[in-house]
Amino acid sequence: MNTIVTGRPSDSPYIEMVWRGRTGSNYAPVCPADVRWNLLLMKYNGHIKVTVEGPLTKATPKTHDEGVEWLVIKFKLGAFIPDFPVDNLRNGDAILPTVVRLIAKGVMTMRKIIFLIHVTLDGFVAGTKGEMDWIVYNDDLESDAHSLHDSTDAAIYGRVTYQMMESYWPTVLTDPSSTESAREHARWADDATKIVITKTLDHTNWKNTLLIHDHVIEEMQKIKQLPGKNLWLLGSPSVAQLFMKHDLIDEYRINVNPVILGSGIPLFANQEQQVNLKLIRTTTFKGGVVGLRYEPDRQ
Repeated sequence: MNTIVTGRPSDSPYIEMVWRGRTGSNYAPVCPADVRWNLLLMKYNGHIKVTVEGPLTKATPKTHDEGVEWLVIKFKLGAFIPDFPVDNLRNGDAILPTVVRLIAKGVMTMRKIIFLIHVTLDGFVAGTKGEMDWIVYNDDLESDAHSLHDSTDAAIYGRVTYQMMESYWPTVLTDPSSTESAREHARWADDATKIVITKTLDHTNWKNTLLIHDHVIEEMQKIKQLPGKNLWLLGSPSVAQLFMKHDLIDEYRINVNPVILGSGIPLFANQEQQVNLKLIRTTTFKGGVVGLRYEPDRQ
């Protein structure tokens, strides 16, 4: 039998649950696969063994000797330990002090989804027919958007936005009249992983494109756990609304344009629950645009 000594939730921003226990006789549990990372520390005869389990770990029978003391640390969804390989997680050897230092330094981080969008003062992202000619865009705003290049390596789009981008940005690289700033973003977009949330699109010619048709939330949670830079959600209000509903957005960058449309496509349609936010920064751009940066208040 197996006796759990303690099992309690954690206040850590990275750790969800901690269990302690001691194995009894004939203890041979099946360790289930999980979408979270676990650290399993076992102490027996004065020796400590550390096993790392993660999103790619298969359900595996495990047999332990009687009298083994163990500690399981389950990390929160999205936390990952980048120093461990994701393709060989079972029984990975690790030196305990190193693991403890990694935890203490807080290197188990989650990729953030950063949402950037332009809205009108009355909260619309487009006119009733999809018009966006009201958007103010200048070198000031371009520089602010391009500041995300260094911290992101993936773009998230809905189908409509993706097809707009696919038809334009690859041509910038071959157009001799393109500005250097446009080429900069074109190179970033070309190299970035392009994640497209779509029900209908089944083929694309733009490299590094990943199509997600089903189980969108589950797939995005897995992607957030993978090593890499942050993910940039560009426009795509229907995708943003889905992500808001499931608390997937980690930073909102909303550029409020000095215009009132009166009607159109609202940003916050079908928002059924209150979302508390913390203001990070406000910026006044040329052309009267006010940039608002918020992050969710998940306390």
